Amino acid sequence: MDRAEKDAIIGEMAENFKEAPFAAYVDYRGIDVANFSQMRRELRDQGAKAAVVKNTLLVRAVDKAFDDAGEVT
Repeated sequence: MDRAEKDAIIGEMAENFKEAPFAAYVDYRGIDVANFSQMRRELRDQGAKAAVVKNTLLVRAVDKAFDDAGEVT
């Protein structure tokens, strides 16, 4: 993934964070593909999204979305 792709992902995620009433960060380890796909379908049916992203991209997206909110850890 090159820098432009990373910047695009960060920008999209930042916009999602700004528009969302809340966000959840979960550890998906141990969930098999079938269960994760089912969860994603159920979330989509409710108008929500699920994505697997690198931690560093997540932190940068939150920083970009809420740059005046202080440090995110």
